[in-house]
Amino acid sequence: MAPVNERVVRRINALLGYPWGREFHCSEVIPTGRGLSGATAATALAAGMGLGRVGMSIGAVRDILSRFVFPAPGEGPTRRQMERGHFTVRVFGRGTAHDGPFTVVSEISADRDPGYGATAKMLGEAAMCLVREETDSPLSGGILTPVSGIGEPLAERLRNVGLTVNVEEWTGAHA
Repeated sequence: MAPVNERVVRRINALLGYPWGREFHCSEVIPTGRGLSGATAATALAAGMGLGRVGMSIGAVRDILSRFVFPAPGEGPTRRQMERGHFTVRVFGRGTAHDGPFTVVSEISADRDPGYGATAKMLGEAAMCLVREETDSPLSGGILTPVSGIGEPLAERLRNVGLTVNVEEWTGAHA
């Protein structure tokens, strides 16, 4: 999801008037560890993703995967798998804003499958914010992200339905 997530975060920065600075940059990574084992894991991961991308671009390979590997339409995880699913995303960022250097650590997690349980909660609570006009956004229209268009009311609603949503920011000497 890195290509999508990185663009969303950069758009949030722009829509909110560059609170993290105009030179802000973000990237999404998968930690693979240090040393030779970390380098080996990173190389294997990159090679696998590259092979997957090439394989999916070849019709015959895609057809074989669709027939024998991928779930058929209507198939998916069992109820038990969805209930036992979970995820945690931690974001670490450093930058320089109008008032100097800063460090941000954020986390969002859920005790449900990210594709079926948690996403439904996120979409439902975002819809409720919009229907009830719960927003702390200074923006009034256009194509907005959840953070720039709704803000803290959405984070609070997500917390109320069991997701963890935390953001901590340190400025100056702590950055």
